[in-house]
Amino acid sequence: DVFILDCGLKLYQWNGRSANKYEKFKGLEMVTKINDDERGHKAEIIILEDGKDDEDELFWKTLGGRGKILTAEEAGDDAEVKAPEKKLFKISDASGKMEITEVGSGKLKRDMLDADDCFILDTGAQVFIWVGKGATKAERKEAMTYGTKYLEQQGRPDWTPLTRIPGGGETPVFKGCFQMWDPPRTISFGTEAKKEKEDVPVDIAALHKKAKAEEEKMVDNGSGKIDIWRIEDFKKAEWPKHLYGQFYAGDSFIVLYTYEKAGKPAWIIYFWQGRDSSQDEKGASALLAKELDDELGGDPVQVRVVQNKEPNHFLALFKGKMVIHEGGKASAFKNKNDEDSFDTDGISLFHVKGTTANNTRAVQVAEEASSLNSGDCFVLLTPETMYVWEGQGANDEEKTTAKAIAETLKFKRSLETVAEGSEPDAFWEALGGKGEYAHTKDLGIFDKEPRLFQGTTSKKGHFTVEEIFDFTQDDLIQDDVMILDAYSEVFVWVGHGANKEEKDKAFQTALDYVKQ
Repeated sequence: DVFILDCGLKLYQWNGRSANKYEKFKGLEMVTKINDDERGHKAEIIILEDGKDDEDELFWKTLGGRGKILTAEEAGDDAEVKAPEKKLFKISDASGKMEITEVGSGKLKRDMLDADDCFILDTGAQVFIWVGKGATKAERKEAMTYGTKYLEQQGRPDWTPLTRIPGGGETPVFKGCFQMWDPPRTISFGTEAKKEKEDVPVDIAALHKKAKAEEEKMVDNGSGKIDIWRIEDFKKAEWPKHLYGQFYAGDSFIVLYTYEKAGKPAWIIYFWQGRDSSQDEKGASALLAKELDDELGGDPVQVRVVQNKEPNHFLALFKGKMVIHEGGKASAFKNKNDEDSFDTDGISLFHVKGTTANNTRAVQVAEEASSLNSGDCFVLLTPETMYVWEGQGANDEEKTTAKAIAETLKFKRSLETVAEGSEPDAFWEALGGKGEYAHTKDLGIFDKEPRLFQGTTSKKGHFTVEEIFDFTQDDLIQDDVMILDAYSEVFVWVGHGANKEEKDKAFQTALDYVKQ
């Protein structure tokens, strides 16, 4: 057999002398995935071959010393080890209340999934939450919570991967859990003329009409009580009140919001997960949110919040003073040799962007001139001076928020507002020198938000295009094509799993979109 020993920044793969090449390959695949997903490519991968070059002191010391190694005959045949049976559960509120029902086990078929509901797929090694495109808002919101509860009820380890899969964005691993995800193509050898597939053109005029995302109904204006914890060593660590509103992309946080509803206390538990937060921290945030829910009698509403996808009510809690820093606290899970990652050189650049006082936020970006753009405001923190850089196309809300955030972060530094084009030499020196950045003669372009469209082939073979709102890079679907309208330019992004028709149709649609 093949074994993997995780020693933090050293990952060992021990290959038994009778292990076959498939086991060795799978082991290497897994140890590489751990290094990529949980160690930021920092770990050293060490391959040990049984009886040849496996005299590694740390390896055997971690295992409590070298002992007797079972032979292949003593360990038993691989055929005797049965893979766990896959199970599929449906999460639906069609009956008027949220219910979970098992819909299949063992050999699963694609048609067991219903686009109007959410599903839990348990493969034994990991659990997927599949969210259908037509699922209700309540089903979408509760799906991850039910996934967490399922892991707890099944007595699964805290580190069991729990992955959310959007309908239409299925990964190869997810598809592989179903028999014939894509049905085989049938080839006719008869002489009957091939029936032409009806071509349904994309309504370009409809794409140009600015649609609106479903308006979020906020429970209040965010003026209630807030408590925040950061996830550290699988526990809730109280976050200092003077840092409320400041988050780290490498961490996960729990935000408890208390307000009054019909004269009684009510709660919302947000668990915010930074884009660079490790899988174990994200999992711990969900489990600890569930524990907090239980402590409050099961009455709170739980909401999972992903960085850059914050709902309006969450943003409203911080009154335009939300800041996302790079770095974060080191993970505790199998990673004790990793180090905390924070920006400590005394220079930081924050991009301030938004359309209203409540939804404007600041996100740390690379400290270089190319990060700037004329349509927004930026806050540049140096050891002695805090600069508020105002692009010529920035709106009033962004300018106001930039100054408020600068006040929050400046400490003892002096504060200086800089209009685009009048930057002092010290400003450019802090960014490594003056350089090119995004700007345009037509500043009116910055009053328009970019738009993202997803192109995909329907079950009937028709190419359809839908707009994605509040998008981030994570919304790019590898099996589809995407069209990004940046107003000055239109981009076509092709996922590696897109078929030929989608590629051809996407370019033609983009050309028609530009012409109209």
